[in-house]
Amino acid sequence: MKRAVRVALLRLYRAGVLVGLFAGIQMILAAEASRSDRPITLREVQRHLPDAVRITTSAGDSRMRLLVSESGRQIGSALRTSPRADDIIGYTGPSDVLIVLDESERVVAAELRSSGDTEGHVASVIADEAFWAQWPGRNAEDIAEDPSIDAVSGASKTSRAIGLAIRKRLRLEQDLAAAEPLTWRWSDLWIGAVAILGLFAHRMGRLRVWFRWIAFITLAIVTGDLLALSLLAGWAEHGFPWRQAIGLVVLGAVAFGTPLLRGRSPYCADICPMGLAQSFATACARRIPHIPRWQPRPDTLAHWLPSLVPGLLLVTAGLALAWILPLDLADLEAFDAVSWPDASHIAIGLAIGGVLLSLVIPKAYCRFGCPTGALIELVRTPRNAARWRWRDTVAGVCLIAVWVMAPARSIVESWIARGPW
Repeated sequence: MKRAVRVALLRLYRAGVLVGLFAGIQMILAAEASRSDRPITLREVQRHLPDAVRITTSAGDSRMRLLVSESGRQIGSALRTSPRADDIIGYTGPSDVLIVLDESERVVAAELRSSGDTEGHVASVIADEAFWAQWPGRNAEDIAEDPSIDAVSGASKTSRAIGLAIRKRLRLEQDLAAAEPLTWRWSDLWIGAVAILGLFAHRMGRLRVWFRWIAFITLAIVTGDLLALSLLAGWAEHGFPWRQAIGLVVLGAVAFGTPLLRGRSPYCADICPMGLAQSFATACARRIPHIPRWQPRPDTLAHWLPSLVPGLLLVTAGLALAWILPLDLADLEAFDAVSWPDASHIAIGLAIGGVLLSLVIPKAYCRFGCPTGALIELVRTPRNAARWRWRDTVAGVCLIAVWVMAPARSIVESWIARGPW
Protein backbone atom coordinates (compact mmCIF):
# COMPACT_ATOMS: atom_id res chain seq x y z
CA MET A 1 0.00 0.00 0.00
CA LYS A 2 2.78 2.42 0.94
CA ARG A 3 4.62 1.66 -2.32
CA ALA A 4 1.46 2.31 -4.33
CA VAL A 5 1.05 5.67 -2.62
CA ARG A 6 4.70 6.60 -3.25
CA VAL A 7 4.37 5.64 -6.92
CA ALA A 8 1.19 7.70 -7.29
CA LEU A 9 2.78 10.73 -5.60
CA LEU A 10 5.92 10.48 -7.75
CA ARG A 11 3.86 10.24 -10.92
CA LEU A 12 1.79 13.21 -9.85
CA TYR A 13 4.92 15.25 -9.09
CA ARG A 14 6.69 14.36 -12.35
CA ALA A 15 3.60 15.00 -14.44
CA GLY A 16 3.13 18.30 -12.61
CA VAL A 17 6.73 19.33 -13.33
CA LEU A 18 6.29 18.56 -17.03
CA VAL A 19 3.00 20.47 -17.25
CA GLY A 20 4.49 23.34 -15.25
CA LEU A 21 7.49 23.57 -17.58
CA PHE A 22 5.18 23.65 -20.60
CA ALA A 23 2.99 26.33 -19.02
CA GLY A 24 6.01 28.44 -18.01
CA ILE A 25 7.51 28.28 -21.48
CA GLN A 26 4.14 29.17 -22.97
CA MET A 27 3.91 32.23 -20.71
CA ILE A 28 7.43 33.40 -21.63
CA LEU A 29 7.04 32.92 -25.37
CA ALA A 30 3.52 34.40 -25.46
CA ALA A 31 4.84 37.57 -23.79
CA GLU A 32 7.64 37.77 -26.34
CA ALA A 33 5.20 37.25 -29.23
CA SER A 34 2.96 40.09 -28.01
CA ARG A 35 5.98 42.44 -27.88
CA SER A 36 7.15 41.52 -31.37
CA ASP A 37 3.75 41.73 -33.11
CA ARG A 38 3.99 43.81 -36.29
CA PRO A 39 1.02 45.48 -38.00
CA ILE A 40 0.88 45.65 -41.79
CA THR A 41 3.02 48.49 -43.17
CA LEU A 42 2.65 50.54 -46.33
CA ARG A 43 6.07 49.42 -47.55
CA GLU A 44 4.96 45.77 -47.45
CA VAL A 45 1.85 46.54 -49.48
CA GLN A 46 3.63 48.70 -52.05
CA ARG A 47 5.75 45.73 -53.15
CA HIS A 48 2.56 44.30 -54.65
CA LEU A 49 0.37 47.38 -55.21
CA PRO A 50 2.75 50.28 -55.96
CA ASP A 51 -0.14 52.77 -56.35
CA ALA A 52 -1.12 52.47 -52.69
CA VAL A 53 -0.18 55.61 -50.74
CA ARG A 54 -2.26 55.19 -47.59
CA ILE A 55 -3.66 52.43 -45.40
CA THR A 56 -6.95 52.84 -43.57
CA THR A 57 -8.86 50.53 -41.27
CA SER A 58 -12.00 48.76 -42.43
CA ALA A 59 -15.13 49.80 -40.54
CA GLY A 60 -16.40 46.21 -40.47
CA ASP A 61 -13.13 44.49 -39.55
CA SER A 62 -10.43 46.33 -37.63
CA ARG A 63 -7.91 43.73 -38.76
CA MET A 64 -8.44 44.41 -42.49
CA ARG A 65 -6.52 47.29 -44.05
CA LEU A 66 -7.98 49.22 -47.01
CA LEU A 67 -5.46 50.43 -49.56
CA VAL A 68 -6.02 53.92 -50.98
CA SER A 69 -4.40 55.47 -54.05
CA GLU A 70 -3.18 59.06 -54.41
CA SER A 71 -6.56 60.09 -55.86
CA GLY A 72 -8.32 58.77 -52.76
CA ARG A 73 -9.83 55.74 -54.48
CA GLN A 74 -9.79 52.35 -52.75
CA ILE A 75 -7.65 50.06 -54.88
CA GLY A 76 -7.54 46.97 -52.69
CA SER A 77 -7.20 45.56 -49.21
CA ALA A 78 -4.63 43.75 -47.12
CA LEU A 79 -5.10 41.00 -44.56
CA ARG A 80 -2.80 39.06 -42.29
CA THR A 81 -3.49 35.55 -41.07
CA SER A 82 -2.23 36.26 -37.55
CA PRO A 83 -3.72 36.30 -34.95
CA ARG A 84 -7.03 34.96 -36.27
CA ALA A 85 -5.47 31.81 -37.76
CA ASP A 86 -2.84 31.20 -35.09
CA ASP A 87 -4.63 28.03 -34.05
CA ILE A 88 -3.39 26.41 -37.27
CA ILE A 89 0.00 24.98 -36.39
CA GLY A 90 2.49 23.44 -38.78
CA TYR A 91 5.35 21.46 -37.26
CA THR A 92 6.12 23.70 -34.27
CA GLY A 93 4.02 26.84 -34.66
CA PRO A 94 1.74 29.07 -36.77
CA SER A 95 2.76 31.45 -39.53
CA ASP A 96 1.76 35.03 -40.27
CA VAL A 97 0.98 35.59 -43.96
CA LEU A 98 0.22 38.87 -45.72
CA ILE A 99 -2.63 38.59 -48.24
CA VAL A 100 -3.04 41.49 -50.68
CA LEU A 101 -6.31 41.76 -52.65
CA ASP A 102 -7.20 44.11 -55.48
CA GLU A 103 -10.46 46.08 -55.70
CA SER A 104 -12.28 43.11 -57.27
CA GLU A 105 -11.17 40.87 -54.37
CA ARG A 106 -8.71 38.88 -56.42
CA VAL A 107 -5.52 37.88 -54.67
CA VAL A 108 -2.55 39.92 -55.85
CA ALA A 109 0.01 38.23 -53.63
CA ALA A 110 0.49 36.09 -50.53
CA GLU A 111 3.73 36.64 -48.65
CA LEU A 112 5.14 35.10 -45.48
CA ARG A 113 5.77 37.75 -42.81
CA SER A 114 6.98 35.53 -39.96
CA SER A 115 6.69 31.97 -38.75
CA GLY A 116 6.96 30.00 -35.54
CA ASP A 117 7.87 26.87 -37.47
CA THR A 118 11.33 25.33 -37.80
CA GLU A 119 13.80 27.40 -39.80
CA GLY A 120 14.67 24.64 -42.27
CA HIS A 121 11.05 23.94 -43.19
CA VAL A 122 10.25 27.64 -43.46
CA ALA A 123 13.24 28.20 -45.75
CA SER A 124 12.04 25.39 -48.03
CA VAL A 125 8.57 26.92 -48.26
CA ILE A 126 9.89 30.42 -48.97
CA ALA A 127 12.11 29.11 -51.76
CA ASP A 128 9.29 27.19 -53.48
CA GLU A 129 7.88 29.61 -56.06
CA ALA A 130 5.25 27.14 -57.25
CA PHE A 131 3.74 27.02 -53.77
CA TRP A 132 3.22 30.79 -53.61
CA ALA A 133 1.95 30.91 -57.21
CA GLN A 134 -1.21 28.94 -56.41
CA TRP A 135 -3.10 31.98 -54.98
CA PRO A 136 -2.39 35.14 -57.07
CA GLY A 137 -5.06 35.79 -59.71
CA ARG A 138 -7.74 33.76 -57.94
CA ASN A 139 -10.88 35.16 -56.40
CA ALA A 140 -10.85 35.25 -52.59
CA GLU A 141 -14.19 33.44 -52.39
CA ASP A 142 -12.91 30.60 -54.59
CA ILE A 143 -9.86 30.10 -52.36
CA ALA A 144 -12.02 30.22 -49.23
CA GLU A 145 -14.18 27.35 -50.54
CA ASP A 146 -11.38 25.27 -52.11
CA PRO A 147 -9.83 22.75 -49.66
CA SER A 148 -6.98 21.69 -51.98
CA ILE A 149 -3.45 22.83 -51.17
CA ASP A 150 -0.29 21.97 -53.12
CA ALA A 151 2.14 21.36 -50.27
CA VAL A 152 5.93 21.58 -50.46
CA SER A 153 7.76 18.26 -50.47
CA GLY A 154 9.94 17.97 -47.38
CA ALA A 155 7.99 20.71 -45.59
CA SER A 156 4.46 19.43 -46.02
CA LYS A 157 3.20 20.28 -42.52
CA THR A 158 4.57 23.82 -42.61
CA SER A 159 3.32 24.56 -46.12
CA ARG A 160 -0.07 22.95 -45.54
CA ALA A 161 -0.54 24.98 -42.35
CA ILE A 162 0.26 28.18 -44.28
CA GLY A 163 -2.28 27.25 -46.93
CA LEU A 164 -4.92 26.45 -44.30
CA ALA A 165 -4.23 29.76 -42.54
CA ILE A 166 -4.75 31.68 -45.81
CA ARG A 167 -7.95 29.76 -46.45
CA LYS A 168 -9.26 30.35 -42.92
CA ARG A 169 -8.54 34.09 -43.05
CA LEU A 170 -10.36 34.43 -46.36
CA ARG A 171 -13.25 32.33 -45.05
CA LEU A 172 -13.59 34.72 -42.12
CA GLU A 173 -13.62 37.60 -44.60
CA GLN A 174 -16.40 35.88 -46.55
CA ASP A 175 -18.39 35.22 -43.34
CA LEU A 176 -18.00 31.47 -43.81
CA ALA A 177 -17.43 28.92 -41.07
CA ALA A 178 -13.72 29.08 -40.27
CA ALA A 179 -13.18 25.84 -38.33
CA GLU A 180 -11.15 23.24 -40.18
CA PRO A 181 -12.40 19.66 -39.76
CA LEU A 182 -10.24 17.07 -38.09
CA THR A 183 -8.54 15.23 -40.96
CA TRP A 184 -6.49 12.04 -40.96
CA ARG A 185 -3.98 11.87 -43.76
CA TRP A 186 -2.11 8.70 -44.67
CA SER A 187 1.01 9.96 -42.86
CA ASP A 188 -1.02 10.47 -39.67
CA LEU A 189 -2.38 6.94 -39.94
CA TRP A 190 1.13 5.51 -40.35
CA ILE A 191 2.56 7.49 -37.44
CA GLY A 192 -0.42 6.74 -35.20
CA ALA A 193 -0.22 3.03 -36.02
CA VAL A 194 3.51 2.93 -35.25
CA ALA A 195 2.90 4.72 -31.95
CA ILE A 196 0.12 2.36 -30.85
CA LEU A 197 1.96 -0.78 -31.94
CA GLY A 198 5.05 0.47 -30.13
CA LEU A 199 3.17 -0.05 -26.86
CA PHE A 200 3.30 -3.80 -27.50
CA ALA A 201 6.73 -4.05 -29.16
CA HIS A 202 8.31 -5.62 -26.06
CA ARG A 203 5.91 -8.57 -26.45
CA MET A 204 6.41 -9.13 -30.18
CA GLY A 205 9.26 -11.63 -29.88
CA ARG A 206 11.03 -12.09 -33.19
CA LEU A 207 8.60 -9.72 -34.89
CA ARG A 208 10.09 -6.90 -32.85
CA VAL A 209 12.98 -6.54 -35.28
CA TRP A 210 10.57 -6.15 -38.20
CA PHE A 211 8.52 -3.61 -36.29
CA ARG A 212 11.66 -1.57 -35.62
CA TRP A 213 12.49 -1.52 -39.33
CA ILE A 214 8.93 -0.40 -40.12
CA ALA A 215 9.16 2.35 -37.49
CA PHE A 216 12.54 3.50 -38.82
CA ILE A 217 11.36 3.64 -42.43
CA THR A 218 8.09 5.37 -41.49
CA LEU A 219 9.55 8.14 -39.32
CA ALA A 220 13.01 8.66 -40.82
CA ILE A 221 12.37 8.15 -44.52
CA VAL A 222 8.66 8.41 -45.36
CA THR A 223 7.34 11.14 -43.04
CA GLY A 224 10.43 12.66 -41.37
CA ASP A 225 8.45 13.26 -38.17
CA LEU A 226 10.32 12.84 -34.89
CA LEU A 227 9.90 14.25 -31.40
CA ALA A 228 12.45 16.96 -30.64
CA LEU A 229 12.98 19.92 -28.32
CA SER A 230 12.10 22.39 -31.07
CA LEU A 231 8.81 20.55 -31.66
CA LEU A 232 7.95 20.38 -27.96
CA ALA A 233 8.80 24.07 -27.46
CA GLY A 234 6.50 24.95 -30.36
CA TRP A 235 3.71 22.89 -28.81
CA ALA A 236 4.29 24.57 -25.45
CA GLU A 237 3.89 28.01 -27.04
CA HIS A 238 1.11 27.39 -29.57
CA GLY A 239 -0.70 24.26 -28.39
CA PHE A 240 -0.98 20.78 -29.88
CA PRO A 241 -1.62 20.54 -33.64
CA TRP A 242 -4.30 17.91 -33.18
CA ARG A 243 -6.16 19.05 -36.30
CA GLN A 244 -3.16 19.22 -38.64
CA ALA A 245 -0.85 16.51 -37.21
CA ILE A 246 -2.92 14.18 -35.06
CA GLY A 247 -0.52 11.28 -35.70
CA LEU A 248 2.39 13.23 -34.25
CA VAL A 249 0.31 14.18 -31.20
CA VAL A 250 -0.49 10.50 -30.61
CA LEU A 251 3.23 9.72 -30.89
CA GLY A 252 3.99 12.36 -28.27
CA ALA A 253 1.32 10.99 -25.95
CA VAL A 254 2.81 7.49 -26.19
CA ALA A 255 6.37 8.81 -25.73
CA PHE A 256 5.58 10.65 -22.48
CA GLY A 257 2.49 8.87 -21.17
CA THR A 258 3.82 5.32 -21.21
CA PRO A 259 7.00 6.02 -19.17
CA LEU A 260 4.94 7.94 -16.64
CA LEU A 261 2.19 5.33 -16.21
CA ARG A 262 3.94 2.06 -17.06
CA GLY A 263 7.63 2.76 -16.42
CA ARG A 264 8.66 1.74 -19.94
CA SER A 265 9.82 3.96 -22.79
CA PRO A 266 8.64 2.44 -26.08
CA TYR A 267 9.55 5.55 -28.04
CA CYS A 268 13.22 5.48 -27.07
CA ALA A 269 13.50 1.68 -27.24
CA ASP A 270 11.53 0.76 -30.35
CA ILE A 271 10.31 3.83 -32.29
CA CYS A 272 12.86 6.67 -32.39
CA PRO A 273 14.85 6.38 -35.66
CA MET A 274 18.03 7.75 -34.06
CA GLY A 275 17.89 5.15 -31.31
CA LEU A 276 17.13 2.39 -33.81
CA ALA A 277 20.02 3.42 -36.07
CA GLN A 278 22.36 3.13 -33.09
CA SER A 279 20.92 -0.27 -32.15
CA PHE A 280 21.48 -1.48 -35.71
CA ALA A 281 25.07 -0.17 -35.61
CA THR A 282 25.74 -1.91 -32.29
CA ALA A 283 24.29 -5.17 -33.61
CA CYS A 284 26.55 -4.96 -36.68
CA ALA A 285 29.61 -4.21 -34.52
CA ARG A 286 29.05 -7.39 -32.53
CA ARG A 287 29.56 -9.39 -35.70
CA ILE A 288 32.87 -7.68 -36.46
CA PRO A 289 35.86 -8.99 -34.47
CA HIS A 290 38.42 -6.75 -32.74
CA ILE A 291 36.07 -3.77 -32.28
CA PRO A 292 36.55 -2.55 -28.70
CA ARG A 293 33.62 -2.12 -26.34
CA TRP A 294 33.53 0.66 -23.77
CA GLN A 295 31.40 0.96 -20.67
CA PRO A 296 31.83 3.73 -18.06
CA ARG A 297 33.06 2.59 -14.67
CA PRO A 298 30.85 3.52 -11.69
CA ASP A 299 33.67 5.36 -9.92
CA THR A 300 34.52 7.72 -12.80
CA LEU A 301 33.06 10.95 -14.16
CA ALA A 302 31.98 9.10 -17.31
CA HIS A 303 29.43 7.24 -15.20
CA TRP A 304 27.57 10.52 -14.67
CA LEU A 305 27.71 11.69 -18.29
CA PRO A 306 24.42 10.01 -19.33
CA SER A 307 22.60 12.33 -16.95
CA LEU A 308 24.96 15.32 -16.97
CA VAL A 309 25.30 16.16 -20.66
CA PRO A 310 21.62 15.82 -21.71
CA GLY A 311 20.66 17.72 -18.56
CA LEU A 312 23.00 20.58 -19.45
CA LEU A 313 21.51 20.65 -22.95
CA LEU A 314 18.03 20.88 -21.45
CA VAL A 315 19.14 23.80 -19.27
CA THR A 316 20.68 25.47 -22.34
CA ALA A 317 17.41 25.04 -24.23
CA GLY A 318 15.50 26.53 -21.30
CA LEU A 319 17.79 29.55 -21.18
CA ALA A 320 17.46 30.00 -24.93
CA LEU A 321 13.68 30.00 -24.66
CA ALA A 322 13.43 32.15 -21.54
CA TRP A 323 15.92 34.80 -22.64
CA ILE A 324 15.29 34.41 -26.38
CA LEU A 325 18.92 33.65 -27.11
CA PRO A 326 19.95 33.40 -30.79
CA LEU A 327 20.03 29.61 -30.64
CA ASP A 328 18.14 27.19 -32.86
CA LEU A 329 16.93 24.32 -30.66
CA ALA A 330 17.21 21.98 -33.63
CA ASP A 331 21.01 22.38 -33.42
CA LEU A 332 21.05 20.84 -29.94
CA GLU A 333 19.92 17.47 -31.28
CA ALA A 334 20.49 15.09 -34.16
CA PHE A 335 16.86 14.64 -35.20
CA ASP A 336 16.80 17.32 -37.88
CA ALA A 337 19.19 15.15 -39.88
CA VAL A 338 16.24 13.12 -41.23
CA SER A 339 15.48 16.21 -43.35
CA TRP A 340 19.10 16.33 -44.47
CA PRO A 341 18.68 18.77 -47.42
CA ASP A 342 17.49 21.44 -44.95
CA ALA A 343 19.30 20.26 -41.80
CA SER A 344 22.22 22.13 -40.29
CA HIS A 345 25.73 20.71 -40.35
CA ILE A 346 25.54 20.43 -36.55
CA ALA A 347 22.49 18.14 -36.62
CA ILE A 348 23.96 16.01 -39.40
CA GLY A 349 27.28 15.77 -37.54
CA LEU A 350 25.53 14.73 -34.32
CA ALA A 351 23.57 12.05 -36.15
CA ILE A 352 26.58 10.57 -37.96
CA GLY A 353 28.81 10.83 -34.91
CA GLY A 354 26.19 9.21 -32.67
CA VAL A 355 25.78 6.22 -34.99
CA LEU A 356 29.54 5.76 -35.40
CA LEU A 357 30.13 5.96 -31.65
CA SER A 358 27.50 3.26 -31.17
CA LEU A 359 29.90 0.82 -32.81
CA VAL A 360 31.99 1.13 -29.64
CA ILE A 361 29.51 2.46 -27.05
CA PRO A 362 25.98 1.00 -27.27
CA LYS A 363 23.44 3.78 -27.89
CA ALA A 364 26.08 6.44 -27.32
CA TYR A 365 23.95 9.39 -28.40
CA CYS A 366 20.87 8.24 -26.49
CA ARG A 367 22.89 7.85 -23.31
CA PHE A 368 25.26 10.80 -23.53
CA GLY A 369 23.68 13.46 -25.72
CA CYS A 370 19.89 13.32 -26.16
CA PRO A 371 17.98 16.04 -24.27
CA THR A 372 14.59 14.84 -25.52
CA GLY A 373 15.39 11.39 -24.16
CA ALA A 374 16.39 13.02 -20.85
CA LEU A 375 13.02 14.78 -20.73
CA ILE A 376 11.22 11.48 -21.31
CA GLU A 377 13.40 9.82 -18.67
CA LEU A 378 12.42 12.57 -16.25
CA VAL A 379 8.81 11.33 -16.12
CA ARG A 380 9.59 7.60 -16.24
CA THR A 381 8.24 5.97 -13.07
CA PRO A 382 8.70 2.18 -12.78
CA ARG A 383 6.16 0.55 -10.49
CA ASN A 384 8.84 -1.37 -8.59
CA ALA A 385 11.27 1.54 -8.17
CA ALA A 386 9.31 4.30 -6.45
CA ARG A 387 12.20 6.40 -5.20
CA TRP A 388 13.16 10.05 -5.37
CA ARG A 389 15.97 10.65 -7.85
CA TRP A 390 18.42 13.52 -7.95
CA ARG A 391 16.99 14.54 -11.31
CA ASP A 392 13.61 15.09 -9.59
CA THR A 393 15.27 17.74 -7.46
CA VAL A 394 16.92 19.33 -10.49
CA ALA A 395 13.59 19.28 -12.36
CA GLY A 396 11.90 21.09 -9.48
CA VAL A 397 14.63 23.73 -9.42
CA CYS A 398 14.29 24.19 -13.20
CA LEU A 399 10.52 24.58 -12.84
CA ILE A 400 10.98 27.35 -10.27
CA ALA A 401 13.65 28.97 -12.46
CA VAL A 402 11.38 29.03 -15.52
CA TRP A 403 8.60 30.76 -13.60
CA VAL A 404 11.06 33.26 -12.14
CA MET A 405 12.76 34.02 -15.45
CA ALA A 406 9.74 35.63 -17.11
CA PRO A 407 9.32 38.53 -14.66
CA ALA A 408 13.10 38.69 -14.18
CA ARG A 409 13.54 39.17 -17.92
CA SER A 410 11.06 42.05 -17.93
CA ILE A 411 12.82 43.66 -14.95
CA VAL A 412 16.24 43.37 -16.62
CA GLU A 413 14.91 44.80 -19.90
CA SER A 414 13.31 47.73 -18.06
CA TRP A 415 16.53 48.39 -16.15
CA ILE A 416 18.55 48.37 -19.37
CA ALA A 417 16.06 50.71 -21.02
CA ARG A 418 16.32 53.20 -18.14
CA GLY A 419 20.10 52.99 -17.89
CA PRO A 420 22.49 55.83 -18.82
CA TRP A 421 23.76 53.91 -21.84
